[in-house]
Amino acid sequence: MNLKAGLAICLLYSVCSTGAIAAAEKVVIAHSVQLSATIAPLLYGIQRGFFRDENIDLEYRMLPTHIGVKALLNNEIDYLYSAGTAIRASMRGLPIRALSYDLERLTHYLMGRPAVRSAADLRGKIVGVSSPGASGDVAARACLRSLGLEPKKDVIIVSMGSDAIRYSAIKAGSVEAIIAPLPRNIQLKKEGLNELCYAGALFKGAVSGVVATLERIRGKPEQAKAMLRGVLKTSRSLTREKNSFIEFLVTRVKLDRDVAIETASVLIEAQTKNGIIEEPDLLHVIETEKQIVGVDKPIKIADVADYSLLREVLSKER
Repeated sequence: MNLKAGLAICLLYSVCSTGAIAAAEKVVIAHSVQLSATIAPLLYGIQRGFFRDENIDLEYRMLPTHIGVKALLNNEIDYLYSAGTAIRASMRGLPIRALSYDLERLTHYLMGRPAVRSAADLRGKIVGVSSPGASGDVAARACLRSLGLEPKKDVIIVSMGSDAIRYSAIKAGSVEAIIAPLPRNIQLKKEGLNELCYAGALFKGAVSGVVATLERIRGKPEQAKAMLRGVLKTSRSLTREKNSFIEFLVTRVKLDRDVAIETASVLIEAQTKNGIIEEPDLLHVIETEKQIVGVDKPIKIADVADYSLLREVLSKER
């Protein structure tokens, strides 16, 4: 190959590459955590280029829950990644729907101090959660009931805010137990605390997923389907590329390798199949959320989720 031909090919490659980059649509998705196990799969998918493959230049932003919902409604962001928040907002009549669900297990654990080994050791004691109605609060109450304790009378549930605050409280002995998200539970086990209950083993719940406004679903269906294809690629890659995902957890999320290995296994097991929580399980989630929100009116699946675009994407894979 002569120099002129080589330069021509390089120029063509450069133009094509630049064109591909230019074609990628800037899209913003937000959740209420900066870096945690729950959003690790999404961040892994972004790093692996699964969304770029769909011409989506996806940016992740951290926004507190209440701000994230407002930003979504005001078109300041394009999607939310907080499925539980979406269900509660939809029940209040806000025009948003979940398009898919990535995790269907609440990856929260009830952790007790070294002396707390049974329900009897918790009776009359303080249990720390994040905030009323949050996923961790739901998980804590389910765990307590599974241990034979009635949350309203047998223990004292205290809202304490962030995971870091709860961690400090249990280490200081201010509370006897806390609800801890993955992978904090693994750290606590290594420090001698007891895992009393894994909420994900008790019931299914909507943890994370792609959430959009009705306006975006109707106005930008192709963008939404591209997002869903990227999410499906990400989800399917976790098992196929488990070692690569573990390496991501070590280098990006800064987990110790043994913690990353256990975290990856839990997240892979907690995934939905093809982004769908099946109807009986989702109806159970809705009923649980209705009690938290204080809604008495009937709520249908169509009031909180819209699988139509996801089913269209899946049908074209066959």
